[in-house]
Amino acid sequence: GYGICSTRLPGDNDGSVCGDGTFISKSGTSMSTPHVAGAAALIKQFVRLQDGTDITPQEIEDVLNDTGVQIYDGATERNYSRIDVYAAILSLDTTPPNVTFVNMTPENETITSNTFIFVNVTVNDSLNNISSCLLEWNYTSNNTITKVGNGISIYCYENKSIIGTGIFYYRVYANDSVNNIGVSELRQINITNTAPNATNVTINSTDALNRTNSTLTGSWDFYDANGDNQLNNETKWYNNSIEVITLANLTVIGSGNTTKNQNWTFSVRVFDGKEWSEWINSTVLTIKNSAPTQPSLTNPENESIETSVNVTINWSDSTDADNDAINYSIHFLNTSP
Repeated sequence: GYGICSTRLPGDNDGSVCGDGTFISKSGTSMSTPHVAGAAALIKQFVRLQDGTDITPQEIEDVLNDTGVQIYDGATERNYSRIDVYAAILSLDTTPPNVTFVNMTPENETITSNTFIFVNVTVNDSLNNISSCLLEWNYTSNNTITKVGNGISIYCYENKSIIGTGIFYYRVYANDSVNNIGVSELRQINITNTAPNATNVTINSTDALNRTNSTLTGSWDFYDANGDNQLNNETKWYNNSIEVITLANLTVIGSGNTTKNQNWTFSVRVFDGKEWSEWINSTVLTIKNSAPTQPSLTNPENESIETSVNVTINWSDSTDADNDAINYSIHFLNTSP
């Protein structure tokens, strides 16, 4: 009724508004009691709405003391808790965040050959801020994923690389600032095998000029998107686009197999234990002409003196890796003493 003041702030010298619209300053328990009673009523209502239970007066006193702002009282030389109703209610929050998969996350039981998936969730809490998100993968590993935003409504995501094939299970956990933990539904994804690839297929010659007298070596790198190892391979050699059957599954061929002007291609396919790759060809390597071996002069001996005008000249034969006909020429250098 009129003349009865309602308190506004708890504590000492609190401002109070009277029924006639004026303000007065009052101190004492008469000022703080209504605030404490109102705080207790709010806390009891929150707990009842949250989970249908009740909270005792002692529990209310404890939570108000634990969450209040510490104020030093010079008269008693003691610290007291000034009540903070909002902090008290936050501390009593036991409702976990709501974690929901959203767009770009594969639907449950998706079958794919992709070696990565995008996991994306929204996280919402009724009171407390979201602290972090964890991705649980195949029941064995938990890793923190990227959190975007702050407050009670955020989203988290992870671009997850997948090694291996088969069925994988995953879900996302999120905790709020009082460590209530929410969890998404459990989903599964079936990763099918992706065939491996032979990459960087090349022919290398032991001769920098790719001449007939060189040895050819075929090489490649192995790549498998599922992380499988190379368990087998098959190779082919082509001479002028025609497969040389006798050289199948060799990686090195000697100079006896090549002749000038031939165009050689090396081809390979690889196996990961489940599937073969496609055949991958190297670039073409053209065999160049090899020079014949250097002949050796056997007669006359070097720096010999001949008195006859008829001189017999002998030399050792040259050889040619390409079996070309060899022509010899003799050069005389006439000098005066």
